[in-house]
Amino acid sequence: MSSESNEVIKKTANHSYRLVVDAIPSHKGAWHTTKISIYSAHELPERKLGEYVRNYPGFGLETWFPFSRGAKDYALYSPDYTCTRIMELPSCQDIGGEDSYAHGFCPVELYVPEIKFYKKQFDESGSYQFKECKVPSNVAFVAGCFWGDDSSWKIQCLDISQVESGILRRDERFGYLVLPEGLTLAQSISIRRDEEMGLLYAEMAVMQNYDLNTGKPIDIDPYR
Repeated sequence: MSSESNEVIKKTANHSYRLVVDAIPSHKGAWHTTKISIYSAHELPERKLGEYVRNYPGFGLETWFPFSRGAKDYALYSPDYTCTRIMELPSCQDIGGEDSYAHGFCPVELYVPEIKFYKKQFDESGSYQFKECKVPSNVAFVAGCFWGDDSSWKIQCLDISQVESGILRRDERFGYLVLPEGLTLAQSISIRRDEEMGLLYAEMAVMQNYDLNTGKPIDIDPYR
């Protein structure tokens, strides 16, 4: 076991979790793997909840993202580098998700945002101010790539409306979107709801290419 490790604290509406990633050396000519250990950071002393092995040497911290549904916690995670799965917390039990697929979309980061909106709050005089509120989103995001298209990270969506049943569905509803270099999904995406218009929308910072001669936006898609 390598002595090198990385760790981070990740929080949900219910609890805090400490994630520790250790490199596992492999034999010559094969990829290293990583062991991801999950601890309960909201209680002292900390308690180890579980662990799993990711069959890829990188992105161990980025491909585990916990979130809440009511009083229950779950996590999106990628034990196989070609798929996204669902983990129940605190048991760390795998309850469903995508199957591994050699030509599948390879996650390098997972993100479950909250929906932000502003709500009027009235005081006794009848005056009001706007307060920012947050509710869970049924849409998550995954950054990654297909083999042969790994010069940049693309953004796709995960429908997690049935996460309690171990079901998620990935789609490309926004088309061929490229995550800006140096930014995380959390830095690039915000989901908002306009209460008056009844509109749910995503604010996204993405890479866009333009024709230098005409100034028109163009799509660069190697699969086209």
